[in-house]
Amino acid sequence: MFYFLCLVLFVSNYVSCNVSTNTTTTAVPVPDYPSINCDYFPKPEQADEGNYGDGICSIGEYPNERPITTKILTTNDGDTHLSHQIRVSGYAVTRVKLLNFGRYHGATNAISISNHQGTASVEVHVDIFSKKGIRMVLELYGL
Repeated sequence: MFYFLCLVLFVSNYVSCNVSTNTTTTAVPVPDYPSINCDYFPKPEQADEGNYGDGICSIGEYPNERPITTKILTTNDGDTHLSHQIRVSGYAVTRVKLLNFGRYHGATNAISISNHQGTASVEVHVDIFSKKGIRMVLELYGL
């Protein structure tokens, strides 16, 4: 019986692969979503307190949003600033999380989200008061 089912599936897949059909694929445009600039102004004396320096920026509540990408950002000892830009096509970014992990923290200064004609751009700026190497995880969520 199992052999018969496998044979039927194989033949049906083979036959369907040889059927010639004309199909048209149309790209569905991603609608424009708003853009936002979130500013954080940390104080240097708060540099080692709790989760100081984490940044979360959101353009609204979207129940269907899902993770788009995750990236680890690192710096070297002596660096005082971190800037990073990332672009993604075919998505609208709705939320960005920039979270510290490790011994030394960066202080999120600004996160900008720009959505335009199916391409999203995110730019982050971080101050490093300790001048020690930091590690941060950048997470993008969207539609």
